Amino acid sequence: MSTTIPSDARAAAAVLDALLDAMPPPTGRIGNLRAQEDARIRKALRAAQRALEEPGVRELDALADERGSEKLRAAAAGVAQDRALRAIQRTYRRRS
Repeated sequence: MSTTIPSDARAAAAVLDALLDAMPPPTGRIGNLRAQEDARIRKALRAAQRALEEPGVRELDALADERGSEKLRAAAAGVAQDRALRAIQRTYRRRS
């Protein structure tokens, strides 16, 4: 029985899930600056999660798992990282 190593994109998604779970629940006080920043962080983390689920990322990730190539796995991780980072940057740019 072989063990499956989670891909970098799936590991990153798990980290984002853990970060979202660790954040305190929203207070509901819209005027509170801390609540606004927490909401902004949550939105950015969710955008990054969605980026990790985009078809191109998923397909490249699956191909890297299938082939077991370290170079392909590194390329898939780079694509996932770039997409997630761009999603976070877009989220913050819109709110500035």
